[in-house]
Amino acid sequence: MLYGREFTGVMNMEKVILKSFYVSNFKSFKDEISFTTEIDYSKKEYLERNTFEEKEEVYNKVSYIYGANGSGKTNFCRAIGWLKSIIALSPIIAFNVKSL
Repeated sequence: MLYGREFTGVMNMEKVILKSFYVSNFKSFKDEISFTTEIDYSKKEYLERNTFEEKEEVYNKVSYIYGANGSGKTNFCRAIGWLKSIIALSPIIAFNVKSL
């Protein structure tokens, strides 16, 4: 299953914020894994320089994925790519359904 629980933004993709992303049963991911851009308040020395605020929520400017070879980094990026495609195509699909 591929889904973004908290994907916020406008449909034309001008400004989209990926708050968190969860994926399971996709390529090498049987169990659910997660990714978030929400800040870690325990790292207070980095909060001012490395965060931004949008609609009263604070996010990291930079997030990263790391792991051993073969651990699924590329498949995770592919999962995010699938989500991006689904969101980008959703207005087209909705238009075609209305036309039927």
